[in-house]
Amino acid sequence: MVNRPNAREPKPMSRPKRLLASILAVTLACGLGAIITATHRHNDEAGARAQPASTPETTSAPGKTGGDASSRWVGLEHAGIPTPGEWSRPRYWSSVVKDGQVVGWAAEGTPNAQVTMPANTGAIDAALNTLNRLLDPNADDQTWADNVKATLGADAAGLEYGYPSAPRWWWLERRYDPDAVCTGSIYVAGRSWGCSTDGTYTGAQAINNAVRYDPNETRFPVPKGYKVDSRVNPQEHLSRYYDTVVVPMDDGPWHVTVYCPADRGASDGWNYAQPGTVTDEHGNETDLASITDGVAVQSIESVGFGTRQHPCVTVDVSVGGQTPYWYAGTEGR
Repeated sequence: MVNRPNAREPKPMSRPKRLLASILAVTLACGLGAIITATHRHNDEAGARAQPASTPETTSAPGKTGGDASSRWVGLEHAGIPTPGEWSRPRYWSSVVKDGQVVGWAAEGTPNAQVTMPANTGAIDAALNTLNRLLDPNADDQTWADNVKATLGADAAGLEYGYPSAPRWWWLERRYDPDAVCTGSIYVAGRSWGCSTDGTYTGAQAINNAVRYDPNETRFPVPKGYKVDSRVNPQEHLSRYYDTVVVPMDDGPWHVTVYCPADRGASDGWNYAQPGTVTDEHGNETDLASITDGVAVQSIESVGFGTRQHPCVTVDVSVGGQTPYWYAGTEGR
């Protein structure tokens, strides 16, 4: 401050005046506080009125949002996605084997007619494991990124794709919506969802995986050393190493593509002319010669065959409105 020599020193305020000023200051402060409190209360009430009538519950039941923070499936529960269970494990018809030779299919209705593969080996379990990490609302950013990455792997050609570069808050706002399978684009062939004429989902399970791929609509990268008859489209055989799980969400159907590395040619690598992978009824890889009297599951007729030794692993997540990286067609299914 610049000194002003000729300026007079201010007179001290009298005691009555100081008392009056203090009363006025307190009155103003109380009034201002009341105004601020009323404003906050008004905003809170307006915000409460803006919330949906049915606030999501904290539960692990399919179709609900929230979830127990200590749950193994907190990400799925947060988004309302059904958690893995018996429904998500693939089932295959089994062959009856005697002295290392297939003698026929197991009779329908017998205990081993259809073999349920172990948990965490098939396509749907792999996809849900990745989504559980991706939609986790609790982990810090570094842990979240590490956990998501741990569920991802390379495809048959050794290529990695990762997940879409959307901000994390966007992932956390997504919710499971079964009706999306009736209105959004589906890029896998051979699957029928239960939908009414008004686009409402009426089936029992809205999360499904590919029964097959149309070889004219896929472009899976061909691995080095892959052998197939030059007169055959390699996609007809290569696509059998993959599966794509469709999960309906509020922005449209998500396509989670997995790679299942169980060897389709038991004796000479990529030569598909050889028999496919064989497992026992517990999902352990074996060979027919090792089975003297029992059943076996063979991979040759299915896509995305996962075993205990070679479980399926997620390679790509495409959200609603995106086409999967392998899709070479012109429209959704």
